[in-house]
Amino acid sequence: NNATTTNGPTPDPVISLKMRNIDFPWRRGTRIGRGGAGVAFRAINCSNGSIVCMKEIHLSPINSSSSSAYQRNLRRIAEEIDMIMSINHPNIVRYFGIEKYK
Repeated sequence: NNATTTNGPTPDPVISLKMRNIDFPWRRGTRIGRGGAGVAFRAINCSNGSIVCMKEIHLSPINSSSSSAYQRNLRRIAEEIDMIMSINHPNIVRYFGIEKYK
């Protein structure tokens, strides 16, 4: 079983996205999809048992050769978050927050 439980570490303030801590403990479940930006997993909100989706995005570390690509990726992610936050519909995903791991 590759389930992971987290209580939401403090995100790195260097990333200027719509930072909002996930305010519930969650457990990662099975992979449900993969795309160019990352991998989507089924997850469980451990506070109430509801099913949520967690998207895992891997970013390359910042260095002189990939700094502009890193910034482009951050902008793309921020645009996706803005779009998701602007939609309010029961059949569309809702943005709960972001967690950063090294």
